Amino acid sequence: MKILTKIYVISLILLSLSSCFKDIDINEPRIHITPKETFFVDYNIQDFQGFYKFYESDVVKISENNLSIWDMAFESSAEGFRVFPNYGFVAQSHPTEFNSVDDVSVEYIEGIADDNSAWNFDDPAYATITDSLNFYKWENGKVIILKRGTKTDNYIALKFIERTSTHYTFEYKSVTNPSLSGQATITKTEGLSYVYFSFKTEGKVTVEPVKSDWDILVGPYFGWYETKTPGEYLAYRQSGFLINNEAGVKVAQVFDEDIDYDDIDYSFVETREFSDFKGSIGSNWKILGATDSNDLYSMDPNKKYIIKVYDNVDEVVKYYKLKIISYKDLSGKFHYPTVQFDLLSNL
Repeated sequence: MKILTKIYVISLILLSLSSCFKDIDINEPRIHITPKETFFVDYNIQDFQGFYKFYESDVVKISENNLSIWDMAFESSAEGFRVFPNYGFVAQSHPTEFNSVDDVSVEYIEGIADDNSAWNFDDPAYATITDSLNFYKWENGKVIILKRGTKTDNYIALKFIERTSTHYTFEYKSVTNPSLSGQATITKTEGLSYVYFSFKTEGKVTVEPVKSDWDILVGPYFGWYETKTPGEYLAYRQSGFLINNEAGVKVAQVFDEDIDYDDIDYSFVETREFSDFKGSIGSNWKILGATDSNDLYSMDPNKKYIIKVYDNVDEVVKYYKLKIISYKDLSGKFHYPTVQFDLLSNL
């Protein structure tokens, strides 16, 4: 009888454990099952943008989109005010002294279209340094012209009307297509870093995931470089990694050539300065390949990073080290980076 009782108790225990096991989602990326040491970007980062989330055992692509689906991005927090043209689609802007969108003529556009000095660009890496941004200055009541970077309806005259803690309102009119005109109100959405607008649909479009669901954006964006003339800069289209600083993501750069990637451990967290600069990783981890090489770029071995993210599953801050180890995929195609990453544990 005692033997039967023991068997019954053991059966209950096993049944209870089995029930617990069933509650575990084995597909959840943070579970410690065959941890990965690298993640691959599976799209051409010059043509698409993707949003990624760090987990202990993987870096997961949350979403991916074609650059052409949006034209303007509006910061979504209640206190937010930053507005970006589509930095991945070579959009640029031109400030005017016009007070009405109707004042911008085709002749005016023809006079500035090929004048590089007439057009400004916004580098999203500098989102936290507003003095370097141009587009947000449209709040002065003057018309600003957006050059979208498209083949049709390329020039749009814009005038800011209102910005509040809940929405943006602006007037727009295509310089070459009178039927493309109107007034739009962009409502800020809680939980998003930015909300997006498309002139193709003349409405809001979904681009990025919920703010807490992603840590880095991988794709193209406008940057700048200093020419041979000191103090003179030109825009160029680059591609790289931008952090979700609006969600609290920060990065510490470890550019010391005497420190190997393998030597970076949790002790570095307390000795390094973390920045919310959106371009903290950026694109300077790659350098032009040697002339006798078949590689478009080689990876700079001195560029290592520690990224600070909030794990909303475990509800704790976590730190990862990372470095970009290749700019091509396994088949040899360029613009498909491979990134090595490791969780820094304080245990």
